[in-house]
Amino acid sequence: RFLCLGKSLRGKSLFSLYSSDGRRMRPIATRPMTDAESYFYERKAIESL
Repeated sequence: RFLCLGKSLRGKSLFSLYSSDGRRMRPIATRPMTDAESYFYERKAIESL
């Protein structure tokens, strides 16, 4: 399983969970990020600049 933190086209912070069989990725679930996840995402985004 893999996770992805990101923003939607409307700017909402999203947490997504995926699975992979080696050939394709399948989404399992997507939900809004918690405040802690959003803080982590924003901090890492600034560090990568």
